[in-house]
Amino acid sequence: MNKDFNNFKTKIAVVISIILVLLWMILIYNFSSADGKKSDNTSKSTLENIIRIFNKNIDNIKIQQIVKTYNVYIRKITHYAIYFILGALIYSMYFNINKLLNNKLKFVKLISNLTGIIYAILDEIHQFFVPGRSCQIKDILIDSFGVVTGVIFCFLIYILFYKILELIKKRKNLIK
Repeated sequence: MNKDFNNFKTKIAVVISIILVLLWMILIYNFSSADGKKSDNTSKSTLENIIRIFNKNIDNIKIQQIVKTYNVYIRKITHYAIYFILGALIYSMYFNINKLLNNKLKFVKLISNLTGIIYAILDEIHQFFVPGRSCQIKDILIDSFGVVTGVIFCFLIYILFYKILELIKKRKNLIK
């Protein structure tokens, strides 16, 4: 009975993780579909709002100077962060699928990285066809770095989680 329940939980985890990956990919696609002017205005207004949150007494001229100076960096950090999350979600998805397959899937980290990097490449190619946008190798590299570090982060979290579970089980056995 317990094995059936664990298998059911794993199936639910697989479905949820696939849905999360697909939703995140759709979100990225929607960001990439915005024309260059709209995308730039969105990032600039977001940066302006963040500046206002941390400094309510700043004047508009100073805000515009800060936005002009730092907007490009914020855009690249955002690229990284969005793909970091994608990498973590993809690893989680393949990890759950692997659990369902009784660890028959080899190279989960490699497959996760390749999936995310291929999506980053396809996303940049897609942007080539969006007015005012371009396909940039630099963005592919930033996105890929985000995917790889997201996969590594999620992998390390899983290792830590399972080590803690092991310790808890050992302590329970010692108490008995």
